[in-house]
Amino acid sequence: MIMRQFIFLFFLAVFVSLMNVYSQSAETFASDWEKEHISTIFPSDVRHADLKKYLDSLKKLGLKVDQVGISNATREIYQIEWAKGR
Repeated sequence: MIMRQFIFLFFLAVFVSLMNVYSQSAETFASDWEKEHISTIFPSDVRHADLKKYLDSLKKLGLKVDQVGISNATREIYQIEWAKGR
């Protein structure tokens, strides 16, 4: 029993020591956003109609896009499924 606990703790310590911890600064995030984002509209300028056009383009690519509700402002709430998981 003690040997099992020791082995478990040993492997747990090895696993934790191999984990890479990465924290991203605001500057790094902003820099990465500018290099990698694919949207053409600045986030604060996006309107619901823009979102609906974008979701339609995702549907055409084969992603599962479903309306799952309506907000208090009577706008559609969507769910996007892009992977199945295992």
